[in-house]
Amino acid sequence: MRIGVIDSDAIFQHPFFYGKKIEIKRMNPGYCIKNKNFPFSHAEYVCACILLENPTSEILLYNIIGGNAGNEGELLYRSLEALIEKNVDIINISLGVEIPFSKELYDLCKKSPVPIVAAHANNNQTAYPASYDNVIGIRREFDGNVILKRSGNQNLLLNNKTYVSFKQLDQEHLMQGNSWYTAKLTGIISCFRENKNLGIEDIVDLIMSSSLNQISSVKQNNSENAILVTNRSDNQRQKEFIKQCFSKVHIIDINNLEAQKIVGYYDKLFIDIDKYSDFMSAKKDLLNFVYDIRDAYKHCYIRYPFLGYYDRYRFLTEKGILIEQLYF
Repeated sequence: MRIGVIDSDAIFQHPFFYGKKIEIKRMNPGYCIKNKNFPFSHAEYVCACILLENPTSEILLYNIIGGNAGNEGELLYRSLEALIEKNVDIINISLGVEIPFSKELYDLCKKSPVPIVAAHANNNQTAYPASYDNVIGIRREFDGNVILKRSGNQNLLLNNKTYVSFKQLDQEHLMQGNSWYTAKLTGIISCFRENKNLGIEDIVDLIMSSSLNQISSVKQNNSENAILVTNRSDNQRQKEFIKQCFSKVHIIDINNLEAQKIVGYYDKLFIDIDKYSDFMSAKKDLLNFVYDIRDAYKHCYIRYPFLGYYDRYRFLTEKGILIEQLYF
């Protein structure tokens, strides 16, 4: 699965990106970090979203936001044209490029055989190409109990309560923004297209009709008991978290899943693994464990959303078990 991305510059030095298939075409070089609390470029955040959902995908990044400002509209057109010619499978544009309506860009999007997923502006200004009726436009807009719904021709709306975790980059801060939602949905859609060979409309129907589209039901309730799977059982902060959240806990180390015998019935199976590498190393054993003890718990939650949407969709449809994640 080849995913075209039009965005800022990037260097991809975090270990999360090691071994990932990323090619950069620098149209406008210039690596920019805006805030020490968010120590990655815009494109790095975008690609982290896509690759969390589809780790085996190949990303072709065209950098049009960089050291020189003023010709982003032209670079957007040229990059989009190049990606279409390269016959990538899907194109992600998580940019709020402020350009006027362009008939040439509109026509290019209209004739594109490649699906284009684009972010609307966070400030509610009209954004192109997200506002074109031949592009899948993404924005956060509504309140309710579901994560995603349709609006108009090609627009997909995200719940106002939706936050994106970048724990895969070891970042503690949650973030909101149409750029990140767009990238997450690009990654999710690419998985469905790769594994089920479905059209965009059918994929969106599957996503919206699934119980995975419900806002997570988890609530802090220290009267409940839980099976807690962790990679840091001796950590003091973990112990304080357990004390605050649960009345009774059966603690299991992630490296000792096979030796566990669960006695009794628990309100929650709570998976609290805070390192992406630890989660991925144990992913197969962990999912087997979730299934093997399915009669010992009522609900299953993952605190840090390291398990991709498509993996959870398959687990739900094939095993009948809903794994909820606290963040998008």
